[in-house]
Amino acid sequence: MEKDLELKDIKGFIKRRKKTFIISFLLVFLCALSLAIILPPIYKSQASIQLKDQQIPTDYVKPTITDFAEERIQKISQQVLSRPKLLEIIDGFDLYKDLKDKKSETELASKIRKSIGVEAVTAEKSQKKGRNASTVTVAFNIFFEGKEPTTVQKVTDKLSKLFLEEDVKDRESMVTGATNFLENEIERLKKEMNLMERKISNYKKKHLRELPSDSGYNLQAIGRLERQMDQTEMRLGMLEEKKLLLESQLTTIEPLTPVVIGGKDLAANPKERLKALRLELSSLRSVYSEKHPDIKKIKREIAKLEKEVKNSNDHVAKVKRLNQLEVQLASAQSELGPNHPDVKAINNEIKVLKKQVNSAITESAKIQISEEKPDNPAYISLQTQIETNQMQIRALQEEKEKLSHELDVYQQRIEIIPQVEKELNALNRDYDNLKKKYSEMSNKLMNAQVVQEMEGKQKGKRFNITSPAYLPQKPSKPNRFAIILLGFLISIGLSSVLVVALESVDNTVKTSDQLGVLTGVPVLTSISYIVTDQERRSNFAKKLGWTFLAICCLGVVIYCVDKYVIELERLWAFILDRLRMII
Repeated sequence: MEKDLELKDIKGFIKRRKKTFIISFLLVFLCALSLAIILPPIYKSQASIQLKDQQIPTDYVKPTITDFAEERIQKISQQVLSRPKLLEIIDGFDLYKDLKDKKSETELASKIRKSIGVEAVTAEKSQKKGRNASTVTVAFNIFFEGKEPTTVQKVTDKLSKLFLEEDVKDRESMVTGATNFLENEIERLKKEMNLMERKISNYKKKHLRELPSDSGYNLQAIGRLERQMDQTEMRLGMLEEKKLLLESQLTTIEPLTPVVIGGKDLAANPKERLKALRLELSSLRSVYSEKHPDIKKIKREIAKLEKEVKNSNDHVAKVKRLNQLEVQLASAQSELGPNHPDVKAINNEIKVLKKQVNSAITESAKIQISEEKPDNPAYISLQTQIETNQMQIRALQEEKEKLSHELDVYQQRIEIIPQVEKELNALNRDYDNLKKKYSEMSNKLMNAQVVQEMEGKQKGKRFNITSPAYLPQKPSKPNRFAIILLGFLISIGLSSVLVVALESVDNTVKTSDQLGVLTGVPVLTSISYIVTDQERRSNFAKKLGWTFLAICCLGVVIYCVDKYVIELERLWAFILDRLRMII
């Protein structure tokens, strides 16, 4: 029973609200259908651009451009889709003629930018074991959407060529920039290397013979100088010993040589004879008394000679004789002893001569004695040898001082070599770093020049059009069938919602059960609504009037469309064209 009532309720609901449902459905569906027909067709043309690998293996020529494909696509897209480029395309293909007077250039550029798209084509790249596969961009598609198929194709073709041109320009600019940069760097490094070479050269000149490479030379020089020093000291010792020997020999030789005549020592002239006699007298007085015949005889001879030689002065001879006796005394005492008769005789003679010299000699005589030159050849020879020996000693001493100075110089060089080596190593290290950097830059420059030549011959990694822009045969959008289908579903949904809402707010009594519930009195029976003939005629007249009114309105709409919007023939052809697209 409840199911029958529910079915009745549903039938009553449909009967009461079918007009509302149909009218709302038709209105919404007609709007969707009109939208599907009115929307202009949008054509889409697409071109595929592939990223072509470098034709020469990277093992031989390393590329100077290492950007990823995604980065290059984004960079070139920014250049191609820039405002000046887009405005150039708009003017070149006369796009948006109806909007040029209404919108600014920025708005037009924004509009065409929305009609352009760039889609990357990726592929999975296998990795080593234990790693996930990665995706890499191998190509990309560029498309343009518009109302005219031919224009769309041309614009897409232009965009694809712009991508290639910008890629070539960008690559050439980057390669040229890299080459110019490397050339400038090489020139700068050359200047720094030349400056460093001059610095090292000046440093070596400043520390000549103090460099690490001169260590062996300096050590050899020190060894040679030490040997020369030892030889000089040895020779100097020998000369000192020889000097002592010559001086000892000199003391045993009489400086003045007597003249021998008839076996006796005679002076060469009265003056010299007088000196000899006086010396002999002094010698005899040390042995004999004044009364001895020999002393008397010598006195007589001295008196005669004094008459012949006036102003004769024998003090010089006495002083020299005194010096000789003192030397003989020292030698005799060391050999014979102080009590020997000969030593005593020499002592007595020295005492007599000292008395005579001290009592009569003057200061001028002493000076004259000191300046008196010997005449004994043996004495002169020994004296000459001593002087020569002294000259040799002085020469060796000077040579020794010179060798000592040179030795000090070489010792200082050896001591300063570690510091010089440290500083020179620092300079050489900086120079080696510059050379290494210069070599690296030279290799990079050679590679960049090869890459530049390779780019000129289009042998490098570049974009290549694999699928040029095509002429679209059908519009890509709108999808009219989808719009109609969606409109149909939306119409049903909206109409259902509308009738349900109207039914829920309607409080009128519609069934006998509702009446019984409302009055509290049970309903015994119900009579169906009876339509009279007058009501039928009235309803028919209303329907006829509404139909006529609809026909009139449709006629007015058709007239206005034909008069002010579009001719009916063109409209009919347009509708048929849209219907064909839908079908």
